Amino acid sequence: MPQPIEVHITNRSQALTRFLRFHFYRKSLVLPLWSVIMIVAAVGLFVQRADVIPGIVLLAVAAFPHFTIWRMGKRLDRKPMHQHFTLTPEAIRYEGNQGGIESSSTIAWNSLYRVYESKTAFYLYVNKKHAMVLPKADITAGTPDELSRLMQEKLEGGYKSV
Repeated sequence: MPQPIEVHITNRSQALTRFLRFHFYRKSLVLPLWSVIMIVAAVGLFVQRADVIPGIVLLAVAAFPHFTIWRMGKRLDRKPMHQHFTLTPEAIRYEGNQGGIESSSTIAWNSLYRVYESKTAFYLYVNKKHAMVLPKADITAGTPDELSRLMQEKLEGGYKSV
């Protein structure tokens, strides 16, 4: 039997910001495209020396979702949290402590909705909107390649490298 893969997470700001960006944009490029269009329109208003207020409003609307993603990562990082994942061929075991509240659970591989692997992390979706973020840098036992092979074996069509 292969050795379990262990992931211990304490500092999550950068990993969460990357995840939020991925999650927000993974289905569609409409939001980034609209942001670019609004910025171009705002710059056009400023260049034409038109009314400044609509240009400022367009810039604010274009920047809001991107600012929100950045801010959410920073806010979540203020809450002390420790997460420990043990991944075996049988299941995923989670233990965590957030703000003094301890929790634990065991997640069967077949209950995962989908898994995405990025350059820096694994995103384990339990449904369309909720995921667990496992940064590759936080793997303490095993390697990212071993975890990638385990997930591909267990999830077949539910695994995607992005």
